[in-house]
Amino acid sequence: MIRPGFRVAARATSFNTTCLKSTSRRQINTTARSAVTSTHEKTRKSGAFLTGVALAAATATLYAFNSAQTFHNEDPEAATASISGPTNTAPLKLEDDGKLHTYVWGSNKYHLLVPGSSKDTIRTPEEVPPWTGVALRDLAFHERHAACVDAAGDVYQWGDAYYGEGNSNSGPQRTLSGKNISQIALSATRVFALSEKTGKVYVLSQAAEKQDKRDSTNSSWFGGLLAGDSSVDHLELKVDSKLNRGEKFTSISAGRDHLLALTSQGRTFALPVSLSANTYGQLGFRKFTLPDATAENPSVVPRIPIELTPRVLEDPHALATPFVRTGKTGSSTYVDPGIGFCDMLFEIPSLRGLKIVQALAGDRCSYVRTQEGRVLAWGANSFGQLGLGATAVTEAVSIPTEVILSRNYSGGSNVRCTGMATGGDLAYFMVDVIAPGNVPSVDVLACGMGQWGGLGNGQFLQAQGAPVKVKSVSGITEYNEATRSIQPLKLRSISVSPAPQTSHTLLTLDTGTLGEAPGKYGAHPTGHDVLVLGYNADGQLGNGKRANLCIPSHVSALGGVVGRMMLRRREKVPLVDMQGRSYGKGNVEETAIAGWNCSAIYWRIS
Repeated sequence: MIRPGFRVAARATSFNTTCLKSTSRRQINTTARSAVTSTHEKTRKSGAFLTGVALAAATATLYAFNSAQTFHNEDPEAATASISGPTNTAPLKLEDDGKLHTYVWGSNKYHLLVPGSSKDTIRTPEEVPPWTGVALRDLAFHERHAACVDAAGDVYQWGDAYYGEGNSNSGPQRTLSGKNISQIALSATRVFALSEKTGKVYVLSQAAEKQDKRDSTNSSWFGGLLAGDSSVDHLELKVDSKLNRGEKFTSISAGRDHLLALTSQGRTFALPVSLSANTYGQLGFRKFTLPDATAENPSVVPRIPIELTPRVLEDPHALATPFVRTGKTGSSTYVDPGIGFCDMLFEIPSLRGLKIVQALAGDRCSYVRTQEGRVLAWGANSFGQLGLGATAVTEAVSIPTEVILSRNYSGGSNVRCTGMATGGDLAYFMVDVIAPGNVPSVDVLACGMGQWGGLGNGQFLQAQGAPVKVKSVSGITEYNEATRSIQPLKLRSISVSPAPQTSHTLLTLDTGTLGEAPGKYGAHPTGHDVLVLGYNADGQLGNGKRANLCIPSHVSALGGVVGRMMLRRREKVPLVDMQGRSYGKGNVEETAIAGWNCSAIYWRIS
């Protein structure tokens, strides 16, 4: 390895040699001009002088190039060459300390990143020391509240919306335990939790004051004194149609006013969270039933039928002439009683018979991906976030409609969607493409609100209805050592901020292991590259700046390690829960998530 010291020394030597040569040239030119008007005898003297100068210059050059220099690329144990002038003596870290670290950056206005801190923004990744050594099952940030699931499957909540304004100096508080939770999804007023073992979906309020009162005097950011148990006010969601034997819910995704849930057999269900749940048709159905909140025992009295008609059908000109509208259009005046507004998941009728493998809720829209790689979308389309094309200018689509991703490719190409990600008013589609001639490639397509660069195509567009390729991550390839061939490089994951109109995105490449350093120094940081783009007013991109990015860009590595940010994986790591209790061993991997105007890197239990 060539050390930095040699590079500086080489430049210094080159500079001295250049000066010598330049001086020699000036002397030669001056002597030559004098020789034009001199006698033959003077010419002979001038020639002798020129010969002497040339010999002196050559001698100086040879001396400069043959002076003592040490080449370190052959000897990793050799000392660094000494250089004059001020130098940076801080050691360069080739790898981290081997511990599990959590990093956060972005907006801390509502005390989600560092509770108790007076800082409103954190522009570069900052470690959360109390979480050192902690791996989580899931972590999510909404605008004013956050939640996580620890190794024991317990849910913790914190933030201004949870504790109340001015009372959020405390950190995560355990609110739901004993349910073996594996995934959470947040809306402005709800926390949804999915049990890994039973497949049941639970809902609880985002605010502590709306949950059962409990002693919080022992609450702290981390430690063995955290209070809380499963006695908090929570609700287990039922289903309108009986699940088949062995069928259970495997994933959940929350939008502003609705929730999507997917079962192990590919059935898709939706839950209305409020009366605005179907304003843009994002539920996929209009009619459903609600429990009678006025009854003493709602479970034994008839349910209340209700119909929520999408605004695009009830009042087609509402968007065109908003000044003549007063109040909110709606089909009912039913009052939201809290988490009990609706306690039942309803299957989306138009998706029956389809094998769905992924279901995602945007801010006011919905997306599903079929087993064959087709995509269906419905709901709000004011920024083209459904990806239905440049000519689909309707405000909303109330029926699941296919997104034609093959329009970006030549005829005869086989296009298959392998993954999706959405947040706010942005949507991304990962596609495998086999062009005519059996040429494979992998692209990432984006559509929706791109005013802050979230489309990744090098432009700042407020609306984009036709999916466009995201630069830096589309059509790239890598050399596979195992197969000794060039293959497409895929994305490992995409995380999009849930903030509408101000979303940012974290992209994780499936770059894998890069290689090893000499044995004495251990391995270089290896893993998956992280790229960022989009809105950056609160420093949520982690590059220390405020400028928005319209092309995916790398950011510096975490923890002072040299190079770019890369995510790693470790096996058989000792696990501890949020109370510091041992929870066996497991495999963990670093995961990048985009929250509401903030970001985080944490170790996720895989």
